[in-house]
Amino acid sequence: MEAAENIFGLVNKGKAVWNDIQSDFEGIMSASNSNERMKLIRNTCPNMPEYNEDQWINEALVFERDKSEIPEPNPTRPAMIPRPKFVDISVKDINSHWFRFQSAAKKQLAMVLGKIDAL
Repeated sequence: MEAAENIFGLVNKGKAVWNDIQSDFEGIMSASNSNERMKLIRNTCPNMPEYNEDQWINEALVFERDKSEIPEPNPTRPAMIPRPKFVDISVKDINSHWFRFQSAAKKQLAMVLGKIDAL
């Protein structure tokens, strides 16, 4: 909770103070599972957009799939459905969040590896 309070202090740009949100945050953090946690977050922040785990990559790249590789759903063995093969992947937007994240991650990795080499 101390870390959360410190992060809140760094990113807070509004008029709220930690005491205004502490009980909401404690409730979210003590939720019994991720579904309950998301429900509490949505109740606390109703204008928060839906999370789409594929949004950034779909904004950055175009994927074309071999239609013959797209499996038919198998309700008896859903975990065994193979992922389709990508025939072609092309760039849609090199200035997208996904590309910028990848670039920042590479820079961070290079910095860390440089520091490790120095040891």
